[in-house]
Amino acid sequence: MGMTQTWRPLVNCDNLVCAGCSGLVEEGRCSLCRATREQLHAHRLPAGPVLLAAVVALLLLLLLL
Repeated sequence: MGMTQTWRPLVNCDNLVCAGCSGLVEEGRCSLCRATREQLHAHRLPAGPVLLAAVVALLLLLLLL
């Protein structure tokens, strides 16, 4: 049998509960919450430049047709 990939949802801070203060990480009640939230947000890829490049390419393609 071949290897199968399992689907795993992306982790975000919307539903994470802090082990330090038992609050939601997105609220940032303690320093641990804030550090975790910043770490999770730092790993996101910026969609702005990629989206902008795609829109410009699409507009150029439409102008050439």
